[in-house]
Amino acid sequence: VTLCWQTPPEELPRPREVPKYIAEYELRMLKFQVEPFRPPDLRRRFVTDTRGLYEECAQAMPWRQAVYRKRNQETGEVTVTNIASNRQDSSYRCLTTGIPRLDAALQRVVELCGITDPGAFLLNNWYPDGNTSIAPHMHDF
Repeated sequence: VTLCWQTPPEELPRPREVPKYIAEYELRMLKFQVEPFRPPDLRRRFVTDTRGLYEECAQAMPWRQAVYRKRNQETGEVTVTNIASNRQDSSYRCLTTGIPRLDAALQRVVELCGITDPGAFLLNNWYPDGNTSIAPHMHDF
């Protein structure tokens, strides 16, 4: 272990379970002195009164039929298919939705977690019948 800590990251072999595109991305981040990994941090109670919030979000968000995506594990490229999934999705190109209680909670998250990425966005999934699921996937960057 000591040897690994003393070896520059670009000289270490890539673990086989880490896709090439993720390793390349993280090495680029280190080159620019940005720590690419943030450890898990469980925080709660961003919303104290949740009564009716689910229904408000379900009604107000611009839901659309979600489609399957597939990722090339070598390049990281994501291809959007035309195959409908059993869920709906909704996205916002920023961290506000126009839903006041949700936006207030998101603002608290931004402040507490120090989110400064100008490209941060929201992608929401909705499973209308409560019995659907989503395939295993990574939120890698």
